[in-house]
Amino acid sequence: MARSSIPNLNNALRMFLLRSYARIAPERFQKRFVQNFLKPKRPLLIARERPDLPPPDESMRIPVGGGIGLVSDTWVQAWRWGEGPAVLLVHGWEDDHHCFDAIIAALVKRGHAVVAFDLPAHGKSGGTQSTIPLAAQATAGVAEALGPVRAIAGHSLGGAAMTFAITEGWLDVERAVVVAAPTGPTFMLNNIAKRFGMTDARKEKLFEELKRVVGYRPEEIELMPKVAKLEIPALIVHSKDDAMVRFVTGEKWAANWPGAQLVALERLGHRRLLFDPATAGKIADFLVQRANAKPQTKVA
Repeated sequence: MARSSIPNLNNALRMFLLRSYARIAPERFQKRFVQNFLKPKRPLLIARERPDLPPPDESMRIPVGGGIGLVSDTWVQAWRWGEGPAVLLVHGWEDDHHCFDAIIAALVKRGHAVVAFDLPAHGKSGGTQSTIPLAAQATAGVAEALGPVRAIAGHSLGGAAMTFAITEGWLDVERAVVVAAPTGPTFMLNNIAKRFGMTDARKEKLFEELKRVVGYRPEEIELMPKVAKLEIPALIVHSKDDAMVRFVTGEKWAANWPGAQLVALERLGHRRLLFDPATAGKIADFLVQRANAKPQTKVA
């Protein structure tokens, strides 16, 4: 047997065992799946080329929870650079606030205040699990504690979480940037259910288990119907070769968010675009623009 075929054989065997587990013990499988699905691996601290950033002017541990999400009490670590109305940055799944170093540097260079934090169960924050609603609640909590916040940008899951916070009325901002973000969890979960050979009845039980733990069914977190009611300016940034969140998803964001601008990038993948100086500059320029009059966010 060729050595290169061994990983494929192991993956096939693992999938066979998981499908068997899902069929033989569906309730146990659902609970175990939800636990693992919502538990990120904390990123390893690795040496990175970072801009010459000044140390943050303020650092704060902010409590999160108490009504929405997986836990009643957790906390996130947050940082602030500068004074006055700030830009808030929300990172993605299995990342931390350092993914925004280039954008933080661009904003600081422009003399603008910045707030960044690590999501629950990520980086230097507490907790063991994270969801879009809990991340949204954390975003709103950081904005309240370290604000005022006038603009926001989010990458990947962070883009979904910040938008959920806005559409739920938890966060009020003047403009937003969505970078390589999914529109919600339903597409991924439907694909996973198909891979595991779940019937519609078993998928329904899985979605109900997610609601029990998260507080929402997956389709209740879908963002496209919600963003259609927003009136704040938005910039959608997505690379055409993104293998994690397909470019067509960025096009959906731009088509559904009234007046949104789409920046289509080439060969910058899902994460490299954050470290690209030209892209960081475009995002920073959009975030620091001031509207003549602050529009109101309409929430049904």
